[in-house]
Amino acid sequence: MAPYAGSTTPSLYAENTYEVRDMVTHTWGSHEIRVGAEVRFEQDNDNLLGDQRPTYAMQGLWTMANDAAIYEAIEANPLTGGTPITQRYFRSDDIAGYAQHDWKATPNLTLNMGLRWEYFTPLRNKGSMINYPVLGSATGQQLSGITLQLRNHLWNAQPHNLAPKVGFAYTPAFL
Repeated sequence: MAPYAGSTTPSLYAENTYEVRDMVTHTWGSHEIRVGAEVRFEQDNDNLLGDQRPTYAMQGLWTMANDAAIYEAIEANPLTGGTPITQRYFRSDDIAGYAQHDWKATPNLTLNMGLRWEYFTPLRNKGSMINYPVLGSATGQQLSGITLQLRNHLWNAQPHNLAPKVGFAYTPAFL
């Protein structure tokens, strides 16, 4: 987006988040087990339609009358150079599950152990491909040799997101 266009161009924002989560707890004696899961679907259907028109900045009445802008910018489709496609249909899903065991070993010591798994689906655009920047290969030309490739998503899936949890709560007897 052009530096001056951010707050002055029209846009249509339509964003939805759908979430379902549940947890089951079982307690017996000094032990407690919690198992839960959650699923979140996110939709971002924004249309930055203001980017389809050019942005001009004038300094005073005379520069405007002389058509002598001090700043000009336009957003363009990097593949064609034409009008940009500003409608987006971004989608992402987050899926998580966990299990936790709490054990009250003594009246003043509780031990916690657990494991959480999370999966964040790669951001994708429903209905069209995404321009993915690929750095140049030559040393010193990573930015000047950058190219755009059409892809379905912005990053590769990483389903092995495990987070162990170990903790304790202790209160000294004299407190």
